[in-house]
Amino acid sequence: MQSIFTDQTSASKTRHSQKIRKEANLNAIVENFDGYVWSIDTNLEYIILNTALRRKIKESFDVDAKPGDKVLDVLEMIDEAKPQAWSKIYQDGLEGKAQRFVDEFRIAGKSSFYEISVNPIRDGETISGLSCFARDITQEVMNDRRLKATEIRFRSLIENSSDITVVLNGEGKIIYGSPSIEKNFGISPGEFTGSDFYEFIHPDDISELAEKFMDLLLHPGQQIAVQARARTRDGRQ
Repeated sequence: MQSIFTDQTSASKTRHSQKIRKEANLNAIVENFDGYVWSIDTNLEYIILNTALRRKIKESFDVDAKPGDKVLDVLEMIDEAKPQAWSKIYQDGLEGKAQRFVDEFRIAGKSSFYEISVNPIRDGETISGLSCFARDITQEVMNDRRLKATEIRFRSLIENSSDITVVLNGEGKIIYGSPSIEKNFGISPGEFTGSDFYEFIHPDDISELAEKFMDLLLHPGQQIAVQARARTRDGRQ
């Protein structure tokens, strides 16, 4: 009888130890995630908020968000335009839909962008809540927008210029050519894009041009002047 009691006690201690280790591992994952982590129950109340998320809410709104708070109430303090849309997001999640998207928040008059995932927490066949993750990608979005704006300005300048501009990849194939190519040589973008640049150069000039091109690949950023003859669509040089 004593042996049975001892075995049960030992098994209970083992289960308790395993539970503690599991909770410790989960907490480590939550706290070391590069971003914000929260989970909510079916009443849309916080179960867990990681330290990074609590700190962000505290610093931005002087609010101590904690388990048990209504997630939509806190969300309204962050951006009053969000609760309605996020109510739908959470409801879709509770119906079993995993979601991944980018959302914009207006905080203190400034835009912030987050890559977000919302995933159902399943207890067998039942969905008992949602686990949510967010990563700040504001800088990435702003960099991308600046790059696109630069590309638009570049294209505007190039495509309205009479100068001939050709962009090559590292293999010497044409990846972009200005509209002036067709105007001057009668060769359409469909004909030259993806083609070997040297196909349109006089054979006697290819060797020097290829040498200069290789020099550019070895020394990025430098400018090299070279003269070469190009052919028109009908083969004239």
